[in-house]
Amino acid sequence: MEGATTMQTNLLSSTDTMIFKPALAKQIGLNEAIVLQQIHYWLKKSNHNYDGRVWVYNTAEKWNDQFSWWSLSTMKRMFNKLEKEGYLLTGNYNKKGFDRTKWYSIDYERLTYASCQNESMESVKVNQCNVSEWPDPKHQNESMQQVNMTLTIPETTQRIPETTTKKVADAVKVPKKNNKIVYSPEFEEVWKHYPKKRNKPKCYTIYKNAVENKRHNHDVILYGVIQYAKECLTKGTDQKYIKYPEGFLNDERYLEYRRMDEVKKERPKSEDIVLPF
Repeated sequence: MEGATTMQTNLLSSTDTMIFKPALAKQIGLNEAIVLQQIHYWLKKSNHNYDGRVWVYNTAEKWNDQFSWWSLSTMKRMFNKLEKEGYLLTGNYNKKGFDRTKWYSIDYERLTYASCQNESMESVKVNQCNVSEWPDPKHQNESMQQVNMTLTIPETTQRIPETTTKKVADAVKVPKKNNKIVYSPEFEEVWKHYPKKRNKPKCYTIYKNAVENKRHNHDVILYGVIQYAKECLTKGTDQKYIKYPEGFLNDERYLEYRRMDEVKKERPKSEDIVLPF
């Protein structure tokens, strides 16, 4: 229409930092797509590599700053749903044992697999999913570039029969990941005696660093762990007050028990003391 004018507003923009594919919203939900896209954005910028994956971390309040139009409880619900459905992975790689900040990564294989399941039998081809070409987890950055949130779901007016859906799922079945960590017998011995179990992979990393890089003797570590366990048992320490294993190992608390014993050995017995009268 000639002469028509358009009002200007700061609320609308031709460019937006939170852009996601409609297909993604169709697959997992609009709100969930917004969250997942934002985490994907930060993962591409992250240098935190642990256990073969790239991770990002933040407090719930800091995440909420990025989704300020939602209440904190609504945002948490979005994160929890993505965790429950397996799209969002969580971890704890905090250096301090008391730090409960969650770390997040995206299961790109799960995301791609779910997309392929939604495609019709005619349009699905195994090589479209690149299932056999997924790189080793240590190359997750390349995987992120490959997926890049460009999942497509074809338009169809026909209901896909359940049997067809099952065949599609079988056709694009993702091989089971063999990410099982093999722990050394020495570490298993330490782990067996520690009175509180949590975050075993991280504890193993700290243990190996202590033995291989810091040259701490395994027997010293084991002795400290056993003595601490006895101490907790003797004092009847409540489980919630027992130190987390990653904190105990990272802070090298096991060395304290060796020093305590050395002091006891150096201290003379009362019968050996010669009185001056």
